[in-house]
Amino acid sequence: MKFNFQPPIERNEFVHLPEWEPEDSPREPLSEEPVPTRALLGQTLRAEPEEAMDSRDYLADFLSDGDTDEIESLETDPDASWKHSRWPSVLLLAAIVVLGTVWYLASRSDGGLHLTRVKIEGANLLSNEEVIQLAAIDRSVPFYTINLKAIEHRLLTHSLIRAAHVRREVGPATLVLFIEERQPVALLSSDSTSGTSAGETFIIDRDGLLLRPKLIAGLRDPAKLLQVPLLSGVSAHDTASFQAMAKMVAMIAALDSGALAGAIGEFHRTPTGAYVIYTSETETPIFLGSPFDREFHTALEEQRDSVVPNNQVSLFYRQLQLLARVWKGHLHNELRAGHALYADARFNGQIILKQRFQNGTALPVRSTGTVPQPELNHAQYATNANKRSIQ
Repeated sequence: MKFNFQPPIERNEFVHLPEWEPEDSPREPLSEEPVPTRALLGQTLRAEPEEAMDSRDYLADFLSDGDTDEIESLETDPDASWKHSRWPSVLLLAAIVVLGTVWYLASRSDGGLHLTRVKIEGANLLSNEEVIQLAAIDRSVPFYTINLKAIEHRLLTHSLIRAAHVRREVGPATLVLFIEERQPVALLSSDSTSGTSAGETFIIDRDGLLLRPKLIAGLRDPAKLLQVPLLSGVSAHDTASFQAMAKMVAMIAALDSGALAGAIGEFHRTPTGAYVIYTSETETPIFLGSPFDREFHTALEEQRDSVVPNNQVSLFYRQLQLLARVWKGHLHNELRAGHALYADARFNGQIILKQRFQNGTALPVRSTGTVPQPELNHAQYATNANKRSIQ
């Protein structure tokens, strides 16, 4: 078997290639149009020519947040929703502005409408004439041009007016002046010996504000303003003390549905810090003690486990509740009869009545509406301070 070996043929890679490229095969020029980078809703986006870019609707771009691709897709797709557009908000705002303008013009279309009537609400201590004079309403101006805020400021210049509000009403054209008066709680005598306020009596309202009655004008009944308890034993310069006493008077007057509302003629504070009520009819003293008084217990009672605080209610407040209940039951009539020297409410569960004669009989206290305490069966309405009966 014979094998023939032939030498390799030298290759020339550039053999048979033309020296220049023929011109009969021109290439297609590349388009200057950029290739779209994304497609929306299944359609290919095309670049806009320069003329189209110059004539773009910039208002539409603003309403669609400048997203031109989204606008073109919405225009080409008739089923696309316009909920992403700002047109609903613009239309709603325009409707509100139009309706507001129509209402404003309609409410003021009658330029000849003038004030017909003035209505006053909340004036119990002040007279209507005083309130109208304070308001100083200009009836010559049209009804809707009256300055309500200016009227409110003029009403607040009176020391007895705590708050004021003015509003309009139509049919007929009416101004309603609503005022909130300061409520007197107590009287306080000045302890000054010189000056303009020497010997003057002040009024204290629920907010603890001092009012000068002689400077209050336009009252319906001046005597009604002074029908409040008198505070004594406190200085007019001691603001914290007379404000605390005024709050205490208001609290006592509200007990048991106002049983003691008209019973307090004078509310006195002793040098030891205890309080005494002098009744308005007979000026009989009722000793209350101090708010810091504690219930008395013997040594054995202190050691027993049964002695517990009565719902954390102070002895002073419990005795005030008992006093208000007993006042409606028996005490008022007993003091009105003039047989009592004083009443003592400082003993737990008892109101002791010291009578003018020595031989008296004890009357039991009604137990309805009693204050919370361990036992009230031993409560006695004693007629002798030295002879108390405890069962």
